[in-house]
Amino acid sequence: MDRVYKEEPLAADYLAIQPAQDPVEQAKTVLLKLVSLMGMEATVTEAKLDTAENLLFIRFECPNSDAFTGDNGRGLQSLQFVLNSIVSRKREPHLALRLDTGGYWDSKEKEISKRVEEGVAEAKAQNKPFRMDPMPASMRKIVHNLVKTSYPDMETVSEGEGRWRKVVIRKIETSQPEAVPAAEPVAAPAAEPVAAPAAEQPAEAAQPAEQATTEQK
Repeated sequence: MDRVYKEEPLAADYLAIQPAQDPVEQAKTVLLKLVSLMGMEATVTEAKLDTAENLLFIRFECPNSDAFTGDNGRGLQSLQFVLNSIVSRKREPHLALRLDTGGYWDSKEKEISKRVEEGVAEAKAQNKPFRMDPMPASMRKIVHNLVKTSYPDMETVSEGEGRWRKVVIRKIETSQPEAVPAAEPVAAPAAEPVAAPAAEQPAEAAQPAEQATTEQK
């Protein structure tokens, strides 16, 4: 017997929730609805909004949590993306959302922290940037924050596109001002020798010989 699929009005259900609602309550309601449509049950155990970071964190328990945390958390991150898109719709500024179950993010943060520590050590030892493996935006943000708070002499940048985007850890280049050479003392120009004045002729100049002969006569 062929299985009959029933089309659910998902858009009508989700988008009917107006962003004017409290984002925490809205996220909890939408999350439980999404999990229910997947044929599973869930219970929200923690939900809080960090207004300083504009970050919404939700933790839930589910008997089938492996379905979300397996394959490097791909299912959890997909659910997180959908939930974030719905909650942030028509809301300014957009909220960043962290969704957790089965202690996934706790173990993942420890794993990332260890990898960052190794990357920083290698970047310093080899004096060149260290490139981490490609990772989703939520994990890249952990790396950026960790390096910023724990390694003040290092910095991070992202490179690549799409699924290949990764974080680069590198030393902060401190530009030193170029040394200005000391001014060499300028030697005074040598004084040009002054020519001695020509000897003055005596006042009574000698008379021509012809005149002297005339006077003798």
